[in-house]
Amino acid sequence: MPILPNVTPLIAVLAALLLVPCSPGTAQAQASGNNAAKGATGGTGGRGAGWRWSGGRAALAGASGETIAFTCAGAPATLRLILPGFDASLQGDLDYTVVVTVDGTAFRRTTRAVRGAGGRRDLVETARPTELLPLVDALAAGSKAEIASPAGRETLTLRGSGKALQALKAACP
Repeated sequence: MPILPNVTPLIAVLAALLLVPCSPGTAQAQASGNNAAKGATGGTGGRGAGWRWSGGRAALAGASGETIAFTCAGAPATLRLILPGFDASLQGDLDYTVVVTVDGTAFRRTTRAVRGAGGRRDLVETARPTELLPLVDALAAGSKAEIASPAGRETLTLRGSGKALQALKAACP
């Protein structure tokens, strides 16, 4: 009679649990609580998600909120990249690197954590339009995109991005 019980079934169960995939949207929701990542589909690629132009803001929004937005203001014009809804534990007034990848091309951006709605933090970059236009153009023409931020990765839908971002470009000379 063996001293140890048969542990093979236990090892198989533990190995299976370690290999369970976690979608990028779910990982971001767990890491940051990002509103856009809390949708039932995990991320903003689900039904009802799409790009919109309204009130001087081009944004990817779903049922749970925005994931990425651009605004234009001022004279001379400045373009603002906004990644809203991060966990308030991000330290304010510090720089954070985010990478937006569109059709295999990575756009590395330096953002700053600022106070957002509901006590959360937004990651924001304010720049001359010419500095952000390559990213805007890629999102407008692209077929797939992903954001990598301090909270993880999230896949983006680009449905309607061309129309919304062309309106942004027209409003931001």
